[in-house]
Amino acid sequence: LGSVTVLGVLVALATLFVVHTLFFKPVTLGLFYNRTLLVQIWDQPELLTILRILEPYGINGHNARWNDASDAATLQQLAKVRSELAVLRSYDRSSQSAEELVSTDVLAWFLANIAEDEQYRLHDYPVNQIFGMQSGMVELMTENQQVNSATDARNYLTRLKAFGRKIDQVLDTQIGRAHV
Repeated sequence: LGSVTVLGVLVALATLFVVHTLFFKPVTLGLFYNRTLLVQIWDQPELLTILRILEPYGINGHNARWNDASDAATLQQLAKVRSELAVLRSYDRSSQSAEELVSTDVLAWFLANIAEDEQYRLHDYPVNQIFGMQSGMVELMTENQQVNSATDARNYLTRLKAFGRKIDQVLDTQIGRAHV
């Protein structure tokens, strides 16, 4: 019973540590960097398909989805970026090593750049004849998405069937721009 209790306490502490790291200010800057990376890529199934970092672990459900291209999703992602930037800026710079300061400055610049671009999010041309998002969608399906199993094939077909929804999200934003 003693070892079961100790194991239970260790699992509870590990769970609290993970929850704290994911939802509050991580204890270390390194954990913050890792969390920020995860937060940024987790809602981007297209990037996960390109990187192929989850497939070796049998996780491939993201290969059935597109990134949410709606304006609401974009605003939510920008709010996450601003939140992560605020947390990064809350770390004490005087306790950081020279290498950590460089990493902090680079990440702060990257996040601030994304946050500042919010005002220009409606000033691009995502659908165009040369480099439009529709070309990127075809490239993802032909160059990056692998079909090595029945599950992969189902994911491929599910993503393929969702082409129209993704394009509609972009066009809805485009049409909304005309009325702004």
